[in-house]
Amino acid sequence: MSPSDFRLDSDWNPEAKRLTLTLVSQGREPLSGFRLAFTSLFRIKGAESVEGGTLVEQLSNFHVIAPPDGVLLAPGATWTVTADKVSHDLRHYTYGPKTAWLILADGRKVVVDPAPMTRGGVPGTPSPALAPAGPLPA
Repeated sequence: MSPSDFRLDSDWNPEAKRLTLTLVSQGREPLSGFRLAFTSLFRIKGAESVEGGTLVEQLSNFHVIAPPDGVLLAPGATWTVTADKVSHDLRHYTYGPKTAWLILADGRKVVVDPAPMTRGGVPGTPSPALAPAGPLPA
């Protein structure tokens, strides 16, 4: 398995206040018995707010989520988890997961490529701040 075998997509729905994380398998081998670990600028608030998986470990903004028992992530397949309670409103695409990796059943780690977060399915873009108009100070 290589780092390009997996991608983590994330979307914040501001109306529903719901975060959706989608692990995408881009590799050639099926995968089971794994956990998803990631760091972010947000915290999931409580294991009870997670659907589609189980929050098994959390330390501040570090999270580990396990899929339901028996999940087999086939090539081209996805696994989706949602969380209805996070620490704050995710207003910018840079608020999503920063780093991600899979923890395999044998303890090995596989890097996951986190894609920039979307808001309501819309990708974000940098918006450079414009300099104020007017004469420069002397």
